Amino acid sequence: PQYRGAFPNFWKILKNDDVYGVTVTKMEEKIDSGAIVLIQEEDFSSEVFSGEFFRKNYELAGRTLVKALELLRDSSFRLQPVDQLQSRYYRKFTANDMVLDPQDHVGHLYKKINRLQFYGNPVIENLHLTAAELLLEQEMDITGFEIIPASPTTSILKNKTGILLLKHRSV
Repeated sequence: PQYRGAFPNFWKILKNDDVYGVTVTKMEEKIDSGAIVLIQEEDFSSEVFSGEFFRKNYELAGRTLVKALELLRDSSFRLQPVDQLQSRYYRKFTANDMVLDPQDHVGHLYKKINRLQFYGNPVIENLHLTAAELLLEQEMDITGFEIIPASPTTSILKNKTGILLLKHRSV
């Protein structure tokens, strides 16, 4: 319920949120405004790669819907109103939203790059990224960041938090 709109997972990925969930609501004309039937959440911190990440998300959605339908059969069950003050409506993302900060923590970048593949290729310094591998996560004596080409489709990103291998489209 904190992430209302058509693309809540996209915005959660960008905010480094590892707790993902499903909210089943009563249908209303305005999106995500109906009373809440059920909320289920899971920690997805170990799910990095887009395919597995979204498969588990959809499985959670299926289990939650079945449980919500069971709750609605109970005549004593009451819906919960949506707290509009505790949530925000997120717009559809644009290409600009896919541009990542190369000075972000390498652990966050690793997850963002791999999870965002579902939506397209994120970009760092004009590199259209197809995957990332976390090579080293530790504080380094470096100011800013450095991107070192390794091949036409791979580069090394070094910043103050570690080192990533970036896989990208040919430059």
